[in-house]
Amino acid sequence: MPNTLKKFEDSFEDLRDKFSNAKCEVEGEWGFTKDWQVTGWMQPDTWARIKLDACVFEDDTSMRVIDFKTGKRFGNEISHGQQALIYAIAAFLRYPETQFIKTELWYLDKNEVAERTYTRDEALVFLPKWHERAVKMTTTTEFLPTPSMSACRWCTFKKGDNPECTYGVSR
Repeated sequence: MPNTLKKFEDSFEDLRDKFSNAKCEVEGEWGFTKDWQVTGWMQPDTWARIKLDACVFEDDTSMRVIDFKTGKRFGNEISHGQQALIYAIAAFLRYPETQFIKTELWYLDKNEVAERTYTRDEALVFLPKWHERAVKMTTTTEFLPTPSMSACRWCTFKKGDNPECTYGVSR
């Protein structure tokens, strides 16, 4: 076991055993069409890709979805939680018989785990908003600036230095 994973040695050994018994999938490459139908990772109709570290099939209707993290946890709770929710949604879509999912974020260098549980209905209620956000990300052709004191501080076109900039925030 590499030193970087020692804090989770028992957990990784458990994953290895489950993988040997076809109860675990690792390094999943899940593809979805724009209508959120399951497709291949590199198929012509692939619109969304979800790269999963591990999922464990607990029984016929429940599973765990695991993502390995390193680095800063504090301050990333929202973005990491959103990532885990997307994984849960994708797992529910990929495995229609699943009714319950526990997401686990393993902070490998901190020896911490963040868990969240979802029923099918709880997770899939978020799918329309995620779809809307993804469509916007994949179809936007105009990228307007988002000025702020912090962002404009580093911009070479900031309002104070460039009279043509109508977006910049002055100090």
